[in-house]
Amino acid sequence: MQSPITPEGANLAEHACASCKARKRKCDKKLPKCSSCLKKALRCDYSKLTPDTTHVLSSWPYNAVTGNDWPAEQHIDVPTLTFLDSRVLEHGQLDIPRRTVPIPTQIAELVGDIAAVCTTAAEFFQTIHPWMPFISKKRFYGQHLKQVLHSHEDITLLFLCMKLITQIPPSDPRCTLYSCAKHFYLEVEGSGISTIQVLQAGILISLYEIGNAIYPAAFLSLGTCARFASVLGINRGGLVQTSKVTTLVELEERRRVWWAIVILDRYVNVGCPGRPLAAEDPKLHDLLPTNDVAWDQGVILSEDSFTLGSPLNDHMSKFALLCQASRLLGLVLSHITCDKMINQEQREANEIQLSRTIFAMINASSELESPDYDQIAFCYCALMALHEPGTSPHEKDEIRRQRATAAMDEISERMISSLEKKIPYLVANRDKIPPWGLHLAYRSYVIYMQKRQRDSEMDVSETLRLLKKLLSIIDGRWKAAGAYLKIIEAREAMSLD
Repeated sequence: MQSPITPEGANLAEHACASCKARKRKCDKKLPKCSSCLKKALRCDYSKLTPDTTHVLSSWPYNAVTGNDWPAEQHIDVPTLTFLDSRVLEHGQLDIPRRTVPIPTQIAELVGDIAAVCTTAAEFFQTIHPWMPFISKKRFYGQHLKQVLHSHEDITLLFLCMKLITQIPPSDPRCTLYSCAKHFYLEVEGSGISTIQVLQAGILISLYEIGNAIYPAAFLSLGTCARFASVLGINRGGLVQTSKVTTLVELEERRRVWWAIVILDRYVNVGCPGRPLAAEDPKLHDLLPTNDVAWDQGVILSEDSFTLGSPLNDHMSKFALLCQASRLLGLVLSHITCDKMINQEQREANEIQLSRTIFAMINASSELESPDYDQIAFCYCALMALHEPGTSPHEKDEIRRQRATAAMDEISERMISSLEKKIPYLVANRDKIPPWGLHLAYRSYVIYMQKRQRDSEMDVSETLRLLKKLLSIIDGRWKAAGAYLKIIEAREAMSLD
């Protein structure tokens, strides 16, 4: 970094060097090295004392609270300010110098040149973006790609994580690329660089961990993302924002980032309900994502604005439908968690109502002109979690057991009825498959194992074969499928219910 010089242009630094300041020695501020460091053969560094790595309140020309200028030596970063006294931000805008984190050579090499970044971006928007559209395509190509490559740490981190999520993972998903992305994310996030791009990178890492069964990292990463979103004001009713939102496209992107966290937070808990959710439950008046295609083009259509409580219709975006299903899964998880806190009669009434609501959404989704199978898979996951044996202290209740068995049988039969027809599509489009159906396939396999154990004459071998084939196909994209196959093998070996 070029050393600062005095405003008059003299060949002197504005302040003492780091070495003299640490040794409490007088510094003559000569450039490029002061006399003291030159005499003692010490490293003379003026750059460490410049405000390039801190947010400086002294850059705010006027303090609207006291009417006085800030002392020149007073430094504080905006994220810290939002926690200590967020009301200060209501009185004016800070001129915030950008923090910097050196980009390691290994990270730059993994990201590659601009051609490699464009290739990664094209693959991302073709394979991941259609079912998890929380990164603005318009802003990405219009702003991020126009930055000087590797000049912004948060953008470089986002490029790296897009490469991570689009790669076909090796047999061990904890590969070099994953380790580098994880460590660089922690370094950038830990340095106090609080931008939506850093948060989006964290969500992509969480998605990679969920899809490849990297636990408990996935659960912990999502918790961090939820907290990070709160810091940025990207949460339900977020009032304190560390950056100004100037366009409807950017506002929509922030909303989609929050919904992405909600979706992943619900899905990561479906296999073992009872853990606290990281993201607050959405409310019926919360806005859903708008039209996906129009948003990609940088257009926000008011006629495509729906709330969570709006009835299903063909004009809702694919992502909005998934958001609706995630809300129902969240209600199921909350119901299971608070199960012991309510009486049995109320518990049963809540369970019946939730089951009816979810089945109604599945039926309505199936009747749409273009059914969204991601939404339907999420709804099935919610039903299986709701009726999973062992989630209630009254699980031995015979009426409830029969109701749960009937519901689980209906869910599995609905799914299996169309499975064989979908196998060729899954093989041809393996790279574009989201991980939402993995838990559903696994639980269906367990249900049919239980049917065979209850009735030894029931022939379910073809169904079990199809489900194993499904998981084997998806294992080529998401290693969580292979993890489920190993659990299946263990269950069969132990003859577990």
